[in-house]
Formats: sequence, structure tokens, C-alpha cells
Amino acid sequence: MHNTSLNTNGVCASSRHAEVALERFDKRPQSSAALSMMVLKILFAIMPVVDSLNGWLNEGGNEGGITLGILYRCAIMLTASGYLVSGRRIRNRRSFLLPILLFTVLVPHLLNLLGSMSFLSLSIKTLLPVVCIEVFVRFADAGEDMLDFASSVFSTWAVLLPLCILIPYFLGFGFTTYGESGGTGFKGFFYAQNDLAFFLVTTLGYTAYRFTSDKKIRYAALVLALMACVVLLGLKSAYIVAALYLVYFFVLDSNLSTIQKIGGCVVLVMCAIFGFLLFSSQVAAIAARWSFFYNKADNFLTFFTSSRIDRIPVAMKYLDSSIGPMWRVFGAGDAYSVVLKPYSLVEMDYFDLYFQFGLIGAVFFGVYYASFFHPLRKCIGPLPAFLRLSLFVALVMAALAGHVFNTALSGMVLAVICCGINGLNNEGTARGGWRRNGKAVRNI
Repeated sequence: MHNTSLNTNGVCASSRHAEVALERFDKRPQSSAALSMMVLKILFAIMPVVDSLNGWLNEGGNEGGITLGILYRCAIMLTASGYLVSGRRIRNRRSFLLPILLFTVLVPHLLNLLGSMSFLSLSIKTLLPVVCIEVFVRFADAGEDMLDFASSVFSTWAVLLPLCILIPYFLGFGFTTYGESGGTGFKGFFYAQNDLAFFLVTTLGYTAYRFTSDKKIRYAALVLALMACVVLLGLKSAYIVAALYLVYFFVLDSNLSTIQKIGGCVVLVMCAIFGFLLFSSQVAAIAARWSFFYNKADNFLTFFTSSRIDRIPVAMKYLDSSIGPMWRVFGAGDAYSVVLKPYSLVEMDYFDLYFQFGLIGAVFFGVYYASFFHPLRKCIGPLPAFLRLSLFVALVMAALAGHVFNTALSGMVLAVICCGINGLNNEGTARGGWRRNGKAVRNI
């Protein structure tokens, strides 16, 4: 009896050790996910400061050689890729997404990638948001709160981004949007104004959403600061999209009463008038520039797209004559850039993806990002509205103004939008805010 008891205790002890070991093993992916997510959250949150510092160090430039911006994106890519390789696996069709992407999009261009540093850099920028989004999906699968991730990043951007533009402006430093000293517009120390426009309007949309949901003064102040930055930047697309966000959240939002909507309209008009008066010299220069190019353009579409649409037939004719029709399937890398100088791209993303990666690549990226509308189809409320509108804006700006899919800064903003959508889709408990299939779920 004694021996049997000892044997039983030994078996029980062994079982407990095995259970503890198994529990520790099961916790490893979650711990790895939490650590990787914390690192990526910090890296994403400091993006305005890093890109401003990068522009200041390179005197407005961003290409050629190893820069702070490139090292920063490499750190993000390595962190994300490291988790994809070592972290929790997703046992569904998403498991095959990245291998298919790498095979169909990049394999036909291996020689071009090895021979062209510019195309290698462009390809990394294009793949960066997809890699980040897939990591966010795996974080959510490991039980991490991706709504909190998106909220933390957007909230930090809402403070840092206007500071990185307004402080240099009032101190008399920074770069004009167009031209050298004495040019029009202002963009702080940022390099690419089109990327900055998408960054600004999306962050403005987030702060407008937070203000109408929480009714806190700090969000009103951030909305005004970001509106001032948009006015200073001087891009047509930024003005249009900023107006769209503000009208939606301050006028059309069902979360506001009629009195609040009227008050919102009055405040917006007064702030717009005050902003244009405060920055009157900048606004006058921007208007004069628009007038000049409008009179110079052959038609409104050329003016509206800043002549981007005129580059499409030039690039297409060159590729047909120099490469042949097969480029339409697999693309031609950045070979078409030689006939677009001083520009390197058409700057209409779907056409650029078509020229670079062919029909296969253009369809893949377009469908990939558009697929994030699907989780939002039954969601109502201010949070889903912000995410839905932001994704729509991203796809439209990519088509008309470019610099969304093909650039690192805009791509990272788009990745956080998709992160929020994925977090929304994985939210399961009722905590108030928006509603999905009749169940209320929290705001961020």
C-alpha cells in the first residue's frame, strides 16, 4: 500500500510538473506578442518626431544612402518580421498570404531588386504596411488588445504631429511645401507633403471622432491645431478630405443633438475664418499658385490631379516599346521612371502598382486593403464610422493623389487604420460605444 501511494504521488507530481511546463509553453507566444507589440507601439508612436528629425538632418531629403528614416523603418520591419517568424502561427488561409505575396509580386523582380537600390527601397516601403498588418492580426490572435494599440498610437500622433509643424513655423524654421525659400505652403521638417497630407487628415479625423464622442476640451484644441497644419500645408486633397471629416463628425454625426450640430457648424466657420486670417499670407500664396496652374492646365482633371494623369500614357507607351506586353502581367519595376523625370512615379498608386508589379500586384494590393471593409459591414457608431471613412479616404487618395500604398509614412498610418479595424472585429465584450449585431462595444 505504501509503495502504491508513493507511486501515485510521484505520478501526480509528474503530471503537475507537466501541466506547469505546458502552461509556460502556452504562455510563451502571448509573452512574445506582448513584448513585440510594446516595441512596435513605441516605434509607431514616435513616427512624427523621427520623420521630422530625419528631414532636418537631411535638409529635406529622404533618399540616397542610409538615413535615420531608413534605419527607423528597418527597425520596424525587423521587429515585425521577427514576430512573424517566431510568434504564434495562424492556422487558416492567412498563413499563406505573405508567401503568396512574396512569390507573385517579388519573385519576377529578383534581378531588378538586386540591381536597383531605388526599386528595392520602393518594394520594402510597399510591403512594410502589409507585414505590419499581418503582425497585428497575429497579435489579436494571441489575445492582445489591438483597439488599445490603435488608440494609443493615434492619441500620441494627435499631440506630436501638430507640434512638429507649428513649433518650427512660429520659430521661423522648416521647409515650404512647394519651392525653396519664399515658396508656398509649409510642412515643418517633413520630406513628402503628400504623405504628410494623408497623415494629417487621418489624425484630424481621429481627433474629431474623439471630440464628438468624449466632448473634452483637449480634443477640441487638437482639432484646431491639426486644422491649422492642414491650412499651412496647402494641398487641395488635404483641404477636401479635412472638410469631409469635419462635416461628417460635426454636422452629420447622429451622436450629436441638433443644437450641438448647429453650434459645431458655427464654431467650424469661425475657426476657418480665424485660421485663414492668421495665416493670410500663406493662404494667399497657395491660392495664387492654384490659380496659375489652373490657367495653365488643359482641363480640370489635369489641374485636379496636378498633371499626374498626363504621366500615365507616357509611362505606358515607354514600357510597351521597351519591354513588350508582358510587363502588364508582372510589371516592370521602376523602369518607367526614366521617362517621368523630374518625377520618379506617376503618383497615382494603382497605376504605379500596375507599372511596378503588373496586374497581379495591383489587384493583390487593391483587394487586400479593400477587404478590410468586410469586418465593418454590420458595425454602427462613431468608431466604425471613423475607421470606415479613413479606409475609404485612403483608397480614394491612393487613386487620385498617390503616396499611400507606395510610401512608408502613409503606409504606416494605413496599417494602424487596419489594426483598429481588426481590433474592432475581434472585440467581444459589451462596454458601450458602437454596436455590432445589436451588441454594444467600447470606443477607443
